Amino acid sequence: MSMQPLASPSQILEQRLQDEWIVGLDYPAWLARIHQRQQALQAFTAKGIYPRILLVQSDPLEFLAGLMAACLAECPVFLGNPSWRTSEWKQVLALAQPHLIWDGTSSLSPRVNDPDPCQPLASEKGWIMVPTGGSSGQIRFAIHTWATLSASVKGCQRHFFGEGKGMIHSCCWLPLYHVSGLMQFMRSLLTGGQLLLLPKQAFARDTSLDPKVAAFVDPTSLLPQAYFFSLVPTQLQRLLQQGDQRLLWLARFRTLLVGGAPAWPTLLKAARRHHLQLALTYGMTETASQVATLDPEAF
Repeated sequence: MSMQPLASPSQILEQRLQDEWIVGLDYPAWLARIHQRQQALQAFTAKGIYPRILLVQSDPLEFLAGLMAACLAECPVFLGNPSWRTSEWKQVLALAQPHLIWDGTSSLSPRVNDPDPCQPLASEKGWIMVPTGGSSGQIRFAIHTWATLSASVKGCQRHFFGEGKGMIHSCCWLPLYHVSGLMQFMRSLLTGGQLLLLPKQAFARDTSLDPKVAAFVDPTSLLPQAYFFSLVPTQLQRLLQQGDQRLLWLARFRTLLVGGAPAWPTLLKAARRHHLQLALTYGMTETASQVATLDPEAF
């Protein structure tokens, strides 16, 4: 069977321009911001220079616009955690030595002994650096490209849909800079699916939500039926404690992907008792995907 050519970032974005496939941000404003970032990079790339970008954004619109602009321009981009402490910033700045820092301010805060940027290298063109190793105290970056992330998406799609090309609709409640959140964006983007972005306080009382997000998280909503929902065990535990209506809402999801840490026995028993479509998963930043995922039918 012949291999289909890999669709480039520009081809994919062009295919999806009219979809408004991301819920939870201003889609036209997102497209406009991508264009603005692209224009800023063209001053470099027109001269054959591909600057290193450190992307540190808590705003999903700014983060995803910066990511897409970097990918479209084939500039190496380091994904950053807005919650890094000073010691972690020192590591990152020394390691990445960025030419551009996109963090939503005029200067990085804290700006800690920012080294002189290293010369752009042709070998780094198109790199997407995903942070890992923070729990060990030493931050590293796994080197990915559009091709490696696309391969991960294809593997996930094949696992859940076989050879059929099913669309992956993602409900994202995880950080976009982390591989677990990043890949939800990529899966929905590349498979023609929808991406619903949940704010951190989406399930707290009296939280003001985008109307479409509010409709989705309403306990009586049937919208989750087509969606994958990725959670760490503590998030699942908090939702299970919200009562019967929320349990019924969780049970409507096509699949609940649970990973990032071991799920304890009582949590798993509760999930089985309430007939949740749980897919326990183990993955790595280095593979940008699940290394092993249990089928919900086997749970």
